[in-house]
Amino acid sequence: MGRSWPRRAKRSTRGRSSYETTPQIVHTFRVRNPTDRVVRVKQIRRSCTCTDAAISKEVIALGEAVDLTMKVNARPNYNEWLIDCSLETDHPEWPWWTYWVSFRTYPRARFNVATISLGDVPAKRNASTTEIGHRQGDSL
Repeated sequence: MGRSWPRRAKRSTRGRSSYETTPQIVHTFRVRNPTDRVVRVKQIRRSCTCTDAAISKEVIALGEAVDLTMKVNARPNYNEWLIDCSLETDHPEWPWWTYWVSFRTYPRARFNVATISLGDVPAKRNASTTEIGHRQGDSL
């Protein structure tokens, strides 16, 4: 892909969130042009089809900053995500500017109650019942 600017990609790490409340991870990066020329963004490449990415302005003047918004559709299973977005530019030395978001998702917690089968157990007599009886032939 060629050399990438910045030399170390910009990274965003999000705290904890729940899939039920946050099925989509959204982060906006400030893309600053630190080079000595105007840079035009020719294309945005995403590492995953689960991601949408949009830049607020395609031509970035010297020292100007624009917004790059990444939206990742998370899934409710265990996964460690590292989603990157690369801007292909017309800069001769730094044609690729890469940004990424990393996070983990977990499946929803489930509790399966274990059941124990003891087979058929005859019912006991009620402990509060008292029997008093006499059979003929028994001595008292």
